[in-house]
Amino acid sequence: MHKKSIRRLAQLHGWWTCHSFLRRTSAYSEDRRQAWIHRQLQHTLVTAYLGTRYYAEVFKGIGFDPRTDFTGPETLTRLPLLTKEIIRERFHDLINPRYRRFSAQAETSGTTGMPMRMLLNESYIALDYACMYQMWSQAGYRFRDRFLALRSYVPSRAEDSLWMHDQVQNTLFMSAYHFSPGTAAQYMQAITSFQPKFIRSYPSSLLVLAGYLERTGQSLPSVKGVFTASETLLPHEREVIQCVFGPILFDWYGMTEPTLVAYEGTDHDGLNIVWQYGHPEFIPDATLAPGDCRLIATSLHNPVMPFIRYDTGDIITPHPLVPLGEPYPRKIARVQGRKDDVILTPDGRQLPSVNFYTVFRAVPGVVRFQIVQSGAANIVVNIESTAEGFDRHPAFLQVQEELRSRFGPDMQVAYRLNQNFETNADGKTPVVLRRF
Repeated sequence: MHKKSIRRLAQLHGWWTCHSFLRRTSAYSEDRRQAWIHRQLQHTLVTAYLGTRYYAEVFKGIGFDPRTDFTGPETLTRLPLLTKEIIRERFHDLINPRYRRFSAQAETSGTTGMPMRMLLNESYIALDYACMYQMWSQAGYRFRDRFLALRSYVPSRAEDSLWMHDQVQNTLFMSAYHFSPGTAAQYMQAITSFQPKFIRSYPSSLLVLAGYLERTGQSLPSVKGVFTASETLLPHEREVIQCVFGPILFDWYGMTEPTLVAYEGTDHDGLNIVWQYGHPEFIPDATLAPGDCRLIATSLHNPVMPFIRYDTGDIITPHPLVPLGEPYPRKIARVQGRKDDVILTPDGRQLPSVNFYTVFRAVPGVVRFQIVQSGAANIVVNIESTAEGFDRHPAFLQVQEELRSRFGPDMQVAYRLNQNFETNADGKTPVVLRRF
C-alpha cells in the first residue's frame, strides 16, 4: 500500500487526532510533558530493540539495553546516528514485522537527489495531518474551508488544465510550474472566482503571486492565512509576502521521514517544535557558522520503521530562549539548510525543486539526479543510473517528456549520464544548482 492510497482516511483520522490527542497533551504542565517524552522515547527504543534486526544488532554491539539503560534524553548520545545511506542499505532490517500489515510506503529524495523509501503507520500519517490542522487553526481554519494549493499539482498532459478543484478537500490545486508573470492574470481569474480562505504554497511560488498582486494593486481579501512549506522561507521572501498579505504568514518545517515537525506560531517568532511528534537534538559542529547546529531527530510514533537519532541533513539555528544542550528543546529560530535553488525560465516562471523529485522517483535504475542551470535558457540534467543502456530505455524518454513539460519549449536541455555531478562553493552537491 502506498501513502497516497490512505490519504483520505488519514485526513479524517488526523482531524480527530488534532482535537483529541494534540489538544489534550498541549495542555500538559512542563513536568508532565517531560515525563511523557521520557516514556515515549523509552517505549520507542525498547520496541525497536525487540522488534527489528538492525537496532537489536546495533544496541547489543554497544552494550545498550533500553529496558534498563535508558535514563532520559541525554542517553541518546550513546547511540549511533541513523543516516540515509544506512536506511537504503538496511531497509528490511529496520522494519518491525509486527506492525507491517497496516503500513504504507512513502518515498523521498531529500536534498541529495538519491531516492529513499520507508514504511509509515497510518496513525503516524494521521498525526502528520493533525499537526497541519493545528497550525492552520491558528489562522481560523475549520475542516474543509476553501484552500488554494499553489504546489504539488502538475498536469498529466499538455492539454490538461493548469488547475483542478478537489471537491472532497475543497481545495483548488494549481500548477506551480506554469505560474509566471505571464500566466498570473489567467490564474488570478480562477483564484478570485474560487475565493480561497487559505493558501498553501512553496515560498518561491507565493513570492510570484505576492509580486503580481503588488504590481497590479490587486488583493485577495478572502484570504485569512497563508502557509509555506517544502522550501526554506528566506527573510526577503517573508518581507515581500507579508507586505502584500499582512501578518498572516505561517511557515512549516517537516519531512516525509517520520522524525520532526515544527511550525510558526501566532507570535511569528521562530518555529515551535511539536514535541508529541518527534524528539530533536541540536548538535554543534565546528564546520558550521557560529550558533548553528546539525538537526538530529528521533521518531515517536512510527513503530513499523523507527528512525532513532536520524541525521536529517538540515542545519538549524536554535532559538535564543533554548539553551544549547537543553534535553527538551521546544523552539527553532530558523532552518538554514532546506533551500534548493529554483529554476528561472525565460518567460518569468520560478520552478520549485520539490516536484522534480517525483519525475525520477519511480524510474528504474536511477540512483540520483541533478539539474544545473547555466544560463537563462540552458539546462543540464545529470543522471546516475545503474541500468545498462539507460539512454535507450523507454523510462529515459518519459523523463525527457516530463521535464520538457515543466521547463517549457524555450529551454535548451542537455542530458549527461553517469558523469561527474557539479558542486557548489561549499562542496555540496545540490539537486538544483543555478550557475548564473
